[in-house]
Amino acid sequence: MSKTRFWTFVLRGLVVLAIFGVGYLVRAVTSPAGRSRPTRTGKIITVADGTAAQTIPASGTIEPATERTVSFATSGAVNAVNVAVGQSVTSGQQLATLQTAPLAATVAQDQAQLASAQAKLSVDEAAGAASTTINADNAEVSAATYSLSIAQANLGDATLRAPISGTIVSNTLVPGLQVSGTVNAAGVAPGITIISPNSWMVEASVSDASIAGVTKGEQAKITPQGSTTTVYGTVTSVGLVATTTGGVASFPVTIAITGSPTGLYTGLPANIFLITRVQANVIEVPILAVHSLTSHPYVIVEKGKTKSDTPVTLGPIIGANVIVSHGLSVGQRILERIPSFAKSLGVPGPTGRGAKRGAKGGGGLGGL
Repeated sequence: MSKTRFWTFVLRGLVVLAIFGVGYLVRAVTSPAGRSRPTRTGKIITVADGTAAQTIPASGTIEPATERTVSFATSGAVNAVNVAVGQSVTSGQQLATLQTAPLAATVAQDQAQLASAQAKLSVDEAAGAASTTINADNAEVSAATYSLSIAQANLGDATLRAPISGTIVSNTLVPGLQVSGTVNAAGVAPGITIISPNSWMVEASVSDASIAGVTKGEQAKITPQGSTTTVYGTVTSVGLVATTTGGVASFPVTIAITGSPTGLYTGLPANIFLITRVQANVIEVPILAVHSLTSHPYVIVEKGKTKSDTPVTLGPIIGANVIVSHGLSVGQRILERIPSFAKSLGVPGPTGRGAKRGAKGGGGLGGL
């Protein structure tokens, strides 16, 4: 064989090898079975179904659901304050009093004036006075009666009583303070504030991007700052007017906390998840069990001694987990990678519990 023919056969062989090589590489890139991947390290978990909740994150502060501020309804000088901040009181309990001597004197004066008007009416009637005189006497009796009723009411208002049972949280009354029985220019008056420690609410705010998914009656999970205990509540109102802080608009949402949990305090910040939808009998797996989360996702299924790549269709990401809508069955065993490999494998860390779609292959549960 000549050298020319020899090299011709060699070149043709190289071309054939190159074609097979390109095909193999394409298959390796596009096929889960051939995709290059890091060492399979982790733990085997068993797929189970359960209940998944789609949530919207919010923040807010815990406030008492029942709060009353009481102040004197009449004018005078404060005589005594009978309670202190932090003290528990019962409905109707005396809280403070005004100096009653001036008020009692007014009552006595009005009583005397009424008696005088009544006596004059009796005399004029007995003497057969003209109707105009009798009418004037009756008007004087009516005026004196009204004045006496006001004086007696003012004397009764000299004692301030608790409108509800609860705890004193603030007090601006001190002995000797002169009160007017009306509010000042700021719309407030010196008084005592009582809250009920048995009922609580949360004044929350939700971003304008999420508020459309919040409706009255939805459930909420609430975790007070610094606490590991979760309490629950129900959305009672959704505000229509947004406030803007730092260029970000948010809407007010009020949540009534269920029951009478302990360990809650006025003004305590809280993290909130509003549960907008709950779906039962869904498969939810750790994000760390999914490879190529944002492109052709798959999981590694163990069957006997064999591990195989199985394509899956993803639904929303919920916290550190993701919904698998197709591709897995209850009871299958899959590999969950250890967290140290997550970043190198392109897997995002745990997110908030707001639902987000995986990219390709998403859709899943149709909006869950």
